[in-house]
Parts: sequence; structure tokens; C-alpha cells
Amino acid sequence: MAPVASALTTPDVALGASSSSSASTMLSVLHTHTLAHTAVSITSGSGPVYAANDRGIAEISPWRGTVMRFVARIGAFGAQDVAVDDATGEVFATGVSDDRLYRVDPRTGTVSRSAPQSSLLGSVAVDPLRHRVLATLDTGLVAFDSRTLRVLWTVQVDGFPSDLAVDTSEGTALLATRDSAIIEVTVRGAVLPGLGLPDTALRVATDPARDTDYVGTYGGVDVIRHGRYVRTVAVRGDVADLTVDPTTGHAYAVGTVDGAIGHGYLTELDAAHPRRLAQLRLAGGAIVVGRSAGHIFVGAYPSWRTAPTLYTVGG
Repeated sequence: MAPVASALTTPDVALGASSSSSASTMLSVLHTHTLAHTAVSITSGSGPVYAANDRGIAEISPWRGTVMRFVARIGAFGAQDVAVDDATGEVFATGVSDDRLYRVDPRTGTVSRSAPQSSLLGSVAVDPLRHRVLATLDTGLVAFDSRTLRVLWTVQVDGFPSDLAVDTSEGTALLATRDSAIIEVTVRGAVLPGLGLPDTALRVATDPARDTDYVGTYGGVDVIRHGRYVRTVAVRGDVADLTVDPTTGHAYAVGTVDGAIGHGYLTELDAAHPRRLAQLRLAGGAIVVGRSAGHIFVGAYPSWRTAPTLYTVGG
């Protein structure tokens, strides 16, 4: 894979409420690789890293960000979201314009799929402790048994889900919705009252160990601690994806900035004192983010100057 010129990435100065060096970090691109197929979703976990693209699922080196191999084809038009079960190593995906959940054994490339659902599936998340996989519907949420792909329950919610995360400590699902709310769904499928937010909820990520949730919006990330809204941290661009490092509790948001050139920003956030810690400008269009145990991975759509790109970032 030919690298894209490193000059296309620019680290910003560390940002936050405090300017002391002990309170800030610096993000830097460790490796840059062009992709044959744009990554539209990247997994976060402690083991192997996987990317969804318009063919299916590819495995990524957790250290260098290179595409190691193509794992499996998903649906007729490729995969739109992907998640990994750290307990079993299996990968789960939803397809583009598809009403099935797909389970992939990455060791063999074997693909199993659920029965058709009542509507198209969107975002996907895994609850490894309870052997569950959850996926958004057009106006709700469906839970599957990860071992059999049997539907456990389906619920309808107010609003249109835009993203999904699972609090693995309690099994609660968090739904970001387009009507500026976060809706919680219990492990048994009971819908709890939603938490209203200042802006439209585009993406959601959770840090169960610290009882903290992050919600990506247009130009910001809402921080929710112990079920209560704390504040919104401004970021560059509209948030396209989020992930959390469970070791540090830091969140990583990617935002897109439209224009003829096309570029995006990766922002590191601290929830203990809600603020930006660092920001990195990246070439390319709309972007997605995932992580391994040691690195952050950012996938960039092509712009008129760059091919589809995968960045390996350290900080």
C-alpha cells in the first residue's frame, strides 16, 4: 500500500481548560495507508481490528493499520456497520440496504445470517457478557442471541435512531436519536424515559467503568455523567463517529468539514474535566474511528486530492 504524503496531516496545539503540558496530549499519525475500498466502520476492542466496506469485512493490522486480508462478503452491497465480540472473536455486521444481521467467524470466513427483519438494520453493537447483539431499526431496536441469531425482543422508540452503544456493565442500550435525545433500553427490552440534549444526537459512545456517555452532535460532543448532561465540548466539524479508550477514559471523535478539498479532524476529549485534549487535522472526506488496545484508527473517504485512506494514530 502506497503511503499518502504525511504533509496532509497537521497536529493542532493541545486544547483544553488548562494549558499545562501535564493536562494535554499530542496526537500524531504513525502510519498512513491508501485503501482499495473506503472504510465505513471500524471496530473497537482489545484484539483484532476489522473494517466494513462496500464488499464486506476486512481485517486490519492492530499496529500498522494495513489491510491484512479480506475476511468475508456481506450482503449484496457490502457492510455498513461492524462490531467485534471480544469474548469469542466473532464479528457482527449489518449490510447496506439489508434486513439481516450477519455473524462472521474470521478464522474460517464462515458467514451466518439471521432471518429477515421487519425493517432495514443500521448500527450494530455487541454485549459479550450476555451473549447479545443489538441493531437499530428504522424506528427501534432489535436484540439477537449472538450464538443462534435468534431474535430476543424488538422495541419501538420515539424518534429515529442514528447510532447505538451498549453499557456492558448493565446491559443497557443507548440510542442516539435525531430528535435530540438519548433513549435507554434495558437488557429485557424496556424503554426508559429519554434524556433531552441541546442538539441532534448523531453518534454515541459509552464508558461503563466511569458511568460516562459521549454524544456527538453538529460541532460538539455532549458529555453525560451518571445519567445527567454535564456540558458540550466544541469540536471541528460535525461528529461522524466516536470511540472510548476504556483504560484512560478518553473519547475520540472524528468530525467532517465540507469543501472542495475535504478534510476532517480527530479530537481527543477528557471527561473528568470535560474538554479537548488534542486535535489532529486529517486529509480526506467524512471519517470513521475505531481502536485496538494500543492505537486509534481513522478511516477517511476520498477527496479530490486523496484516495480512501486509513490512518494509525498514537498520542
